[in-house]
Amino acid sequence: MVEMLIGFLAGVAVAVPVGMRLTRGSDGPAAEETARQVEAGRLDIELGGPGAVARAANAIRLGARDLLGSIGQNAGCLQRETSELSRISESMLANSDAQQADAQAIRESVERIETRTGEIAEIGQQVQQLSHHSSAIIVESTDAVAAGLRAFAELTEFMAFSRGQIEELAERSRQIAGIVTTISGIAKQTDLLALNAAIEAARAGENGRGFAVVADEVRNLAEGTTSATENIRTVIEEMTERIDSVVESIRTGTARAREASEISGSAGAGLERIDAEAKQTMARVDEMVEIIGRHANDLGEISSRGQDITRLVEQGISEAAMVSRSASRLASLSSNLGTLKQIFSLGKEAERVDGVHREMADQASTCAARIAEVLEQAIACGRLREEDVFDHDYRPIDGTRPQKYHTRYDAFSDDVFPSIQEPVIDVHDLVVYAGAVDINGYFPTHNRRFSQPLTGDYDRDLLTNRTKRIFDDPVGKRCGAHELPVLLQTYRRDTGELMHDVSAPITVLGRHWGGFRIGYRA
Repeated sequence: MVEMLIGFLAGVAVAVPVGMRLTRGSDGPAAEETARQVEAGRLDIELGGPGAVARAANAIRLGARDLLGSIGQNAGCLQRETSELSRISESMLANSDAQQADAQAIRESVERIETRTGEIAEIGQQVQQLSHHSSAIIVESTDAVAAGLRAFAELTEFMAFSRGQIEELAERSRQIAGIVTTISGIAKQTDLLALNAAIEAARAGENGRGFAVVADEVRNLAEGTTSATENIRTVIEEMTERIDSVVESIRTGTARAREASEISGSAGAGLERIDAEAKQTMARVDEMVEIIGRHANDLGEISSRGQDITRLVEQGISEAAMVSRSASRLASLSSNLGTLKQIFSLGKEAERVDGVHREMADQASTCAARIAEVLEQAIACGRLREEDVFDHDYRPIDGTRPQKYHTRYDAFSDDVFPSIQEPVIDVHDLVVYAGAVDINGYFPTHNRRFSQPLTGDYDRDLLTNRTKRIFDDPVGKRCGAHELPVLLQTYRRDTGELMHDVSAPITVLGRHWGGFRIGYRA
């Protein structure tokens, strides 16, 4: 492409003097010298002589000179951008290597996590089985405690009944002891009566001998009765002591049985709580097992995505290398473009044109920053909303041809933008237009010279009222869409006049809004 352009310009440099020779013939040594200098690349020398060919040759020469100036400016921008692109591509390659290592580490980590998750899932299933088994044991224990409570209750009732029976037996023993005491008293009295009878029989002599025998037998019987009642009393006393001891033991046992019953009741209540908590634990364990299962599925998905990321990183490394090679080629091309000024001599006029290009580029950048500033201030103070500033819902204005549009912010731009745009035209005689366009080429507020009242005359209005139109021609579209620091475009108007358009991007709140474009002659 660059070689073709150089060839074209060289052809221009040769064709111009050759055409002059063919048309005018030989005009002497001066004309020949001029032709030789033009052939050598001097585009700053005006071709003299009358005639249409000379005028055409000079027009071509001036066009080539301006084109070379524009190419030189863009070559400088291209060199800066390719240098930045090379730096970025090298950084991308370095980062891609790190990303590849990170992606590999992530994939290995995910694989390890998958393995650990599988182990955790297996442990969770074992815990789940143990929880269900423990719950079954708790249910059995609860049933056993309930049966024990019932047995304790029955034992307590039986011991209470037994204590009542034994206490009644003790009462009977005490009654028997009373009867024995009575019998013992009767025996003692009988013995005393027998003694008195024996005394009386002795006094009676022979007549009382038979009575004495009876009295002796009665006394012997009384003594035997006394001895028997003493033995009975001893046995009854021992039995009463034993009964009292048994009653006390039963009383103590009953109290202990009640305590045991209460303790067992508390244990039963505790087991019931344990059972309830065990059921909750089982539910949690079931949830945990389910969550672990979902987690394992998610990890599988992450692992799959990690493999995708690894492939993308590898692809990114390959593409970064391609970008780096492309940047190197662009750097070579921009360097070749820069050699055009070495091939062709543009003279002091070209230096002036270069100065104009630089000045206009700086002016476009300054105005772009000021437009961004006033838009951000309008958002900050509430005059506009961010969505208003980035409104691309262009509403057609009735009765306009070519079609014009309103947006939610064009009333604001009509009020504020002229104070930034008009001084550019007032200060620079070479400037034809200067203004802000959005990302789609919409010109919300054009310069006053292009915002004259509509007359209904299409041809006149097309020239004098160009505001609120969308300029979607190639040059106009690029002005608002590009994000280069500056973009210089050169084109020929329908009048045949060569025109330059320099634009700088407008960024509002970190978002690309459009660009500030300046059209000028050099």
